[in-house]
Amino acid sequence: MKTIALVNSKAGSVGAQGADRMRHALRGVSVGHAEIVEFEHESSAAQLKWIHEEAPDLVIVWGGDGTHRSVLDSLGRRTSQILLLPGGTMNLLTRWLHGGQPWERVLWSVLGSPTLRILPAGRIDGMHFFCAMICGVPAKLAEVREDVRRGDLGRAMQDTGIALSGVRGMYLATSFGKDPEHASSHFPSGNVVGALVGPLATNQRMQVARMELGSTWSALEFAWTSFVSEWRNRPEVSMQSAETLQVESVDGLDIPTMIDGEKISPGKSLSVTFVEDAAACLVAAHQR
Repeated sequence: MKTIALVNSKAGSVGAQGADRMRHALRGVSVGHAEIVEFEHESSAAQLKWIHEEAPDLVIVWGGDGTHRSVLDSLGRRTSQILLLPGGTMNLLTRWLHGGQPWERVLWSVLGSPTLRILPAGRIDGMHFFCAMICGVPAKLAEVREDVRRGDLGRAMQDTGIALSGVRGMYLATSFGKDPEHASSHFPSGNVVGALVGPLATNQRMQVARMELGSTWSALEFAWTSFVSEWRNRPEVSMQSAETLQVESVDGLDIPTMIDGEKISPGKSLSVTFVEDAAACLVAAHQR
């Protein structure tokens, strides 16, 4: 069986010795012949194109939600033989898929009894996200978190100032609905809009969230707790199930946007469509 293991050593819990750790783990499950490739974010498109052309029987991906999003977006509709292993900070997708098991246990259990899992997603500008899209001030503040992780504190301070200056200055008009051609409902303009799918949705579809952050403190609090806290129970949060989402910048500013923790640049407006069968991956039979 031709196997390629893609390892992101820069992900939160993989580490610099990730390739060696993966090689050792694969020997333990009799896949010692696998080709191990270090994931490089800057050249990921070329890497994933190469993997597709190699046509492996199995692709193992060890990284965080952003790494998994990139692989699923590129390969998830071309092959279903993808095994996602938790190696990031939050691991929202793999926790949902594998029940929070450590990566070595996931590797062993899925290879022992693999079964197919179809994944829903949101689609924006031809790209898919499998956990969440967030636009507005918190998306800008998420860049600060990445600055700190890289150790660039000067850039972090600069980005914090830029983000917080927009807490009251940016307003986003939001419409949503069941019909991809016509969004039928509206939220009042606010400065945070999110779309949740998969592990973060409380139903089997897409949920749209809208929040008004009225202070720099509330913006900072939201950015650091992100989508893993009980923020959705706050009284200023509005939630609605939807198939489509349209967001427009009231002031004509570019909308800061992140999908599964990665920055994108949609411009002054964006459209999101829920996709029920966006990609596929492998899980253990008992997790199906």
